[in-house]
Amino acid sequence: MHNKLVNMKSDNNRLKERFAKWRLITIEELGKIINLILGISTATLGFQINLLTSSKNLNLYTFNFKISGFFIFVSIVLGLITSFNRLVDFRLTAKLLKKRIDKDDKIEIYQLKEKLSMIGERTWKLFAAQTATFLVGLTILFVYFFFNYVFC
Repeated sequence: MHNKLVNMKSDNNRLKERFAKWRLITIEELGKIINLILGISTATLGFQINLLTSSKNLNLYTFNFKISGFFIFVSIVLGLITSFNRLVDFRLTAKLLKKRIDKDDKIEIYQLKEKLSMIGERTWKLFAAQTATFLVGLTILFVYFFFNYVFC
């Protein structure tokens, strides 16, 4: 009986370690993807602005081209907000750990955990919105180029 209890605790510790490892990987990958989309969005918007300022004969003033630029700009703004939100999350997580180490008031710790939970949810919603607006803007841009330069 004693061996089974020790094995269960050992298995539980291994699962906790694996969970912590995968949570860290998720956090790292989220940051990479946010930055990737932010970089591609910025490059795409720069490409569009370059076309607007340098091309004389292209039909760039259509609604689709403008709306694509708008969605891509919104994606950039959302990416920046998401990154800032993550920084607040990291800062408050460090504060929470400090409070736990110092054995501060349990009510304060609980309130901070609730706030962190809301910030984490907001990060994922902002990331989803950033991704969606980027994909919409890019799709509209591709449709614009397809119908104006390939299909015509």
